[in-house]
Amino acid sequence: MARNRIAATCAAAAVALVSSLAWATAVRHDRSDVVVLELGAKFPAVGQVLSDGGCTLVATRWVITAAHVAASIPKEGGRVRFEGREYLVARIILHPEA
Repeated sequence: MARNRIAATCAAAAVALVSSLAWATAVRHDRSDVVVLELGAKFPAVGQVLSDGGCTLVATRWVITAAHVAASIPKEGGRVRFEGREYLVARIILHPEA
């Protein structure tokens, strides 16, 4: 596992900012998860919250994800994956209204 740490953040209002990328990671009931993950792999800024959920790299060490995904990240040992490399989550910031 890589030693790099990426801080994970979530803000409900920011979802609108990445809505143009949402199609790359959206769960579709008419497509298998494999198809969606393969599509997301074509975009290096699209990552995966382990064990479940997508995220988007918005700065060198910051990712954004949905509130329900951020809430499921363990406080210790949470990880994200970009281009096959895993990174530890250093901090989770939830929007106060999430």
